[in-house]
Amino acid sequence: MDANVDLKKSWIMIKHTFPILDNNFNWPYAQTTDAQLFETINLINRFGLNATIKSLIISKFEEHVRKFVVPKFWAFFTTDINVGEGFGNFFKAVDYLYTFFTNHIHLIGNTSLLCNSKPIYNAENATDSLKLIIRATLLSQLPLNYNKIIEEFYETALKLENNDDTACPVCGNEPECSCLIYFHATNSKLVELKLLEPLCGQVLTSLIYGYIESYINKTCKDNFDNSYIDALEKWLDQFIINWLRKVYGCDGSSELQEQEYKQKLTNLLYETYTKVRINQLFNIIIGNK
Repeated sequence: MDANVDLKKSWIMIKHTFPILDNNFNWPYAQTTDAQLFETINLINRFGLNATIKSLIISKFEEHVRKFVVPKFWAFFTTDINVGEGFGNFFKAVDYLYTFFTNHIHLIGNTSLLCNSKPIYNAENATDSLKLIIRATLLSQLPLNYNKIIEEFYETALKLENNDDTACPVCGNEPECSCLIYFHATNSKLVELKLLEPLCGQVLTSLIYGYIESYINKTCKDNFDNSYIDALEKWLDQFIINWLRKVYGCDGSSELQEQEYKQKLTNLLYETYTKVRINQLFNIIIGNK
């Protein structure tokens, strides 16, 4: 190591370039110039500290996400609020998480400039590494009843899709409501963070299953003479499948994946329809005794 190098000054320079290393780190933070960045990178490489500094940066990111980012995300998940507030809170939570992600892509990406820089957690790039840190930490701190606000968000969005009233059921505005815009923006951000399926997948499945069963029971109630199967198949494709395309549409799902969940929902429709018809027939037999 060069004896003429001022270690204290060098450490300050490194912390300025990678502010996550500062114990008082907060964001947003001032960006360094390209000249300052390459001067710091050369300094780290010259000291032979590239692996050590990179490991420390990742460790600090994990700590910050664990102690500050994820707890603030879950703080939006309060249950003592109305539907409109729940819808807005989930949008705000995802927006907060996405803002943290986009604000730090550049910072964590700069670690790839260090000599002999190896992939972080075998991810293809530093951006995917940050997504992995966020996703793993978030899913390791799931609070009780976290799915309630997610369910309210998607249940409300489903009502928006089928809303015949002029006023929005969330904000009450007409006709300049932005709630569907917020809905699609939220899904897009979850997809980019690779959180849509692990965080919301089970909630979406339960919601859709319940919605299909409720619709079939309502449609076929007290009417045994007519067959509704063709109409139900059309409703499933034009409403339910089409809505799910909007939810998952921006994650690059293949046609094969779409066919798989379409087949599952079609099977559910047939099973539910059969059960409703059997129950109706049973009630008719019992009633005639």
